[in-house]
Amino acid sequence: LQNILTPQECQSLIARSEAVGYDIALVNTGSEGSGVHIPGYRDGQRCIIDDHAVAAELWRRIQQHVPTIYQKRPVIGMNERLRFLKYRPGDQFQPHMDGEYRRTDGSGHVTKVTVQFYLNEGCEGGATTFLEERMAWAKTDEEMTLRNCVAVSPKVGQALVFQHDLVHEGSKVTQGEKYVIRSDVLY
Repeated sequence: LQNILTPQECQSLIARSEAVGYDIALVNTGSEGSGVHIPGYRDGQRCIIDDHAVAAELWRRIQQHVPTIYQKRPVIGMNERLRFLKYRPGDQFQPHMDGEYRRTDGSGHVTKVTVQFYLNEGCEGGATTFLEERMAWAKTDEEMTLRNCVAVSPKVGQALVFQHDLVHEGSKVTQGEKYVIRSDVLY
């Protein structure tokens, strides 16, 4: 989705995240709130900001492009947990699927769809690359040339919406920095 955020809004969001500060990005281990650092598998930094107002505005801008029903569940809206991700040269996130988040408030709401908002452009590498599941963990050079299905390069203000269960990677950034907000749609 193009032009969801203006360049000025993107710069403001980057500045806000930098003011809060970034920590090493962890890999979720399945337990609520727990994770481990696995260098070479997931590199980069993360800043978590819970903001209902920003989430509501992002939702207003993308909701017409999101399924209103998913696996027989009606759409609720955007998760207020905004995960700002920063990748520098050499950083990547190897092939994975995004995990569900279940609300603990008894509502039964669960995330099923990922939304990534690209806050800048101009880095080299750093595409969000969707892979064929059977080729996602290819190791040989020949397999590596066959495994890419679709690569989405960062473009300022762009949003990318996809199902949690699609295998994808944050391809290695080779030059510059990449800033992204990752959130989810609740059903």
